[in-house]
Amino acid sequence: MRILKNTWFSHFAQKENIDDKTLKDIVNRLAKGQFDANLGGGVFKQRIARSGEGRAGGYRSIIFFKKNRSAFFVYGFAKSSQVNISKSELDGFKKMAGYMLSMTDEQINNETKSGRYIEAIMAKAYKSEVSMVIHGMAEGLYENGIIDRITMKEFDDTCLVPTPPLTPEEIRNIRASAGLSQPAFARYVNVSKNLVSDWERGVKKPGGPALRLLAIIRNKGLAALTV
Repeated sequence: MRILKNTWFSHFAQKENIDDKTLKDIVNRLAKGQFDANLGGGVFKQRIARSGEGRAGGYRSIIFFKKNRSAFFVYGFAKSSQVNISKSELDGFKKMAGYMLSMTDEQINNETKSGRYIEAIMAKAYKSEVSMVIHGMAEGLYENGIIDRITMKEFDDTCLVPTPPLTPEEIRNIRASAGLSQPAFARYVNVSKNLVSDWERGVKKPGGPALRLLAIIRNKGLAALTV
């Protein structure tokens, strides 16, 4: 599940102090069928609370959403400044959603590389809705220090869909797109130069945290590691 925001929404979210965690929570609610309004054609309207306040008097967001695939935050407004979008505006959003939600990962990557869309958070892909509930409870226990990292990792393995493996060519392309030599790239991902070489030759395969890190760099660029 990929969560993206267009440049307009990114500026809106920054101005109104709406962080990526809030966007992730909204997408998780959509995945559970908890939406404020299904406008049809993959277009949803969802409320966003102001900091320290409830959702009723906060903001409204327009999202293109396809379960287990992608979510695009494309527009937002404060309830106090705009009551709703017009029918013609909704028709435009529906038409655009049809194109956006049918894009391949490669096409989405091209949109992020162009700067037209910014990847917010790589949303977790759950094996089932029950797994989503269990994992959410486990995250709460982990954040409160009730379970340790090893136990949390066990819940990750049980509840989450594994990150797809990367081929040697894909890893080479990730490094090449970043414009880095093997030694420089190794420093970014905190591994040895020899291990990067082994990945690119297919001698060894990245797994666990390294695989997730490579996926983040592929989708969001090196800048994602420095924010």
